[in-house]
Formats: sequence, C-alpha cells, structure tokens
Amino acid sequence: MARSALLLSGLILIGVSGCQTGGGAREEVALERRDVHGVGAICGIDEHRHGLEASRFGEGAIRERAGKADATPSGDLWSRMRRGFRLDGKDHERVRREIERLRRYPEDLARFAENARPFLRFIMDELAQRDMPMELALLPVVESGFDPFAVSPGGAAGLWQFMPATGEWVGLENTPHYDGRRDVIASTRAALDYLQDLSREVGGDWGLALAAYNAGIGRVRAAMRRNRNQQAPVDYWSLDLPRETERYLPRLLALAEIVAEPQRFDVVFPSLPDEPYLAEMSLDTMLDLGVIADLAGVGQEELRRLNPGLRQPLFDPSITPTLLLPAETSDRFARELARLPIDKRVESVRYRVKKGDTLGGIAHRTGSSVDAIRRINGLRGDMLKIGQLLVAPVLPREGRSKLAEAQRDEAGGLIHVVEEGDSLWTVARKYRVGYKSLAAWNRLPVKSVLRPGQELDIRI
Repeated sequence: MARSALLLSGLILIGVSGCQTGGGAREEVALERRDVHGVGAICGIDEHRHGLEASRFGEGAIRERAGKADATPSGDLWSRMRRGFRLDGKDHERVRREIERLRRYPEDLARFAENARPFLRFIMDELAQRDMPMELALLPVVESGFDPFAVSPGGAAGLWQFMPATGEWVGLENTPHYDGRRDVIASTRAALDYLQDLSREVGGDWGLALAAYNAGIGRVRAAMRRNRNQQAPVDYWSLDLPRETERYLPRLLALAEIVAEPQRFDVVFPSLPDEPYLAEMSLDTMLDLGVIADLAGVGQEELRRLNPGLRQPLFDPSITPTLLLPAETSDRFARELARLPIDKRVESVRYRVKKGDTLGGIAHRTGSSVDAIRRINGLRGDMLKIGQLLVAPVLPREGRSKLAEAQRDEAGGLIHVVEEGDSLWTVARKYRVGYKSLAAWNRLPVKSVLRPGQELDIRI
C-alpha cells in the first residue's frame, strides 16, 4: 500500500482500525435489541428512559442548531453540505487536537473527497429527506475512508462498517452471492435508520448516539450510569469511554470544520457538482457484469466499485433488485439492453445440494456448466455440502431444453424463487411439470396465491 493510503488509514479511519471497539460493539447492540419488544424499548433502554430531557445530559450535549437539512441543489456539494451543518461542539479542545492531526496531510483529506465522489450526493439526499445533520455525510470517512470494500480485522464491512450480526439485525442480507453491508444504497439507509433510532433513545443528543454507534449502546449506558451515580454530567464529553470512541466524535467534527473552512487549513477539495452521479437501473434479467460493462460503456472495475454488494461477477435480480451505473451512461445502457439478443441473456435456477450430488450432475440437471457454477458461486474445487444452495446460470433456450430432458422420476433439488406475477400454473409451465404436482411437492392448495420471494421445490 502506498504511503499516502497508509496515512489516510492512520489519520482518519476509526471504524476499520478501531474495529474491536467499533464493529464489535455494534454487534453487541444488535444482540441486545433482539431481546426487546415494543417501541418504547429500542436498543434495550427501558421505556421510562426514552425521551430524556436535555438538562439531564449536562451542558456538553451535542445538540442541533436551528435549521433544516438543505435538500436544494446548489451547483456544488460542498456548499450544500456546509449549509446543512448543525452540530455544536466544534470548538472543544479534543476537536482542535484532531484538526491539528488532520491538517498535516491535506493531500489525504482531498483524496477522501475523490473516494466519496460517486456516493456523496446520494448520502446527502438521504440525510436531507430525514432532516438529519449534514455532518453525518462525513461519517463514512471516519468509518471506512469512503471505501465500500473496506473490511476490518473484526469482520465489519462496507462504507458504514456493519458487523455481520448487526447487518442481519438491520435487514442487510449476507450470502455467498451478495453482501448488503457493502451495498451502498441498502447499507446507507440501514445506517441512517440505526442512527435515528439511537438518537431518539438518547433524547436527541448526537454525541451519545454516535458513541453508541461506535462503541455499542451497552457501553454508553454503563458510562452514563456511572456518571449519574456520581452526580456527574452524562454528556459525551464527560463520559469515560473507550479510547477510540473518545476520538470518534472529535474526528467527525474536525472533518466538518475543515470542510466548512478549507482555505483556513490550506486544503483544496476537488469540485463535486451537486447533480446525480448514480442511476438505479431495475432489471428483470440476469446478466454477466462483463456484458453490462460493454452495454453501458464503462469499465468492469468501475462497475464493481459502484456495485460492491455483488460477491460474484453476475447481476441477478432475484438477489438484488437494482443495478447502479454512472448516471451519464444510463440511457446508453437501456438502449443497448433493448437490442441484446435473447441468447446473450442469462437465466438462473436455484439448486439445493443433496447427498450424492456432484457439480457435473448438477450442471446436467440444470442445463448449466461446471465452470459457470464454479464461477458464479465462488467455488474453487468440487467439494459440496449437503443443503448448500447454489445458483446455476443457464441460457434461456439451453436451460429449457436441458430441463425438459431431465429425469422426472428422480427427486431433484431445484428451487424456484417466486417473482411478481408468478402463479403455480406459470411456474409449472416453465419447468414442464404439472401444476397439481408442483402444489403437492410444496404442500400448497392448488389455488394458492404465491408471494414474491417464496421458494418452491421443483422435482424433475
């Protein structure tokens, strides 16, 4: 790694380098919250503590100044961000110390802005819609350096550094084919939902909410309890928290101060127009990322960067509903996709591995190939586990003919994931089986209404 990248990691990142405090603590929060029921007990805080008054936190509470998050495009993202800064506390001594650390390396501060270029407008739009402070748009700098592929030694991943258990708790899927923690759209919305929950639980004190995001609500509650027992203030600055957490908010506020007055700190940020960088494309067909890159006229590396949640080089609408492209390429992609021959498109079937299965046998039964199954599922050898779920890509014509040739008297392991508009009759026709048999295999009445996402066993 280049020296500058190392400096960026050492000077700015806390979510990755401080993973045992940050990511590990967030896993603790997730496990706590699963045992809580009712709106008044989010994150394990008792109902009587919900909505605490500001006076109970002390004078150091991180409050919002009056105003609303500005959603109006201004021609420049930095100007719009500055207008949305609302958090107090930037004159604290710990913030000043962080500013002095950061200003020694202005080239690294400018570099984070380039990393943020594809994603910053989307994050700011989400913050504006929720009326949240714009300082939070800089939180991925602290967490991951705006690198959606960042993974901490403790297992936290993505722009917002979710641990696996926390990601599952907030609804982010994590499969061999897709990691929602790295999906920029899904993880951003999950992170902001989570921060809003934490803010509500601590009476709107963003310092405590951010401390809980980094260290875990359990640690923050314990620190507040100790101070309360000693009749001491319970604001962020007064609590005894892990070292990384004590630098977490000052680092964020220091970054915001530098963004607010870059000329004062001899920092030159690249121009970021306040216009959409990303286009969300809804597709109903499976496509190889190489084909998508050719259709859109973008490099495969750029395509992977914008869609980091995809673990394999394949877009599958049954796994993730939208594809991200540079906005300027969306019209070309739509036009070229409409012209794409049917034999260049890919369909897929799900196959649940059973005893005695081999890759060759699965390839024959599904109309796929061993190489394609290996590639799409990230398999390095031939070892399979009973119960393992595989995606088998097939060309439409080839797949249908192969499926028709399969031995129908042998119990198979195909799985069909129901899509909008599917019925028992249409699914049965696709696989050339009787709809009554399909209903019987899945223990369903023959007049059942299927729901999107439902899995059906297909025995061929």
